[in-house]
Amino acid sequence: MEEIYDAIEARERTTVDEAAKLHGLRVYDTALPQPWVDDVYDRTGVYPVGKVVWCYDEAKTFGAAFPLTREGAAMLARYRELTGHS
Repeated sequence: MEEIYDAIEARERTTVDEAAKLHGLRVYDTALPQPWVDDVYDRTGVYPVGKVVWCYDEAKTFGAAFPLTREGAAMLARYRELTGHS
């Protein structure tokens, strides 16, 4: 994934859709659940919009957060550490 993060960071501007395609995501939503966004921000101090998408590619009925950027990956790791969620 580091190579993808490098490619995204090397561009002057990358849209969320472009980043998702670079990651090879097929089924995702850029709209994140607001209660989850609020909880992530309250716990980590990082606003997740634009850094993650809600991904359904892994055959998860309700989907899960997927990091698009290096900052999103670090934020998710910290959030999971704080909440004990995988």
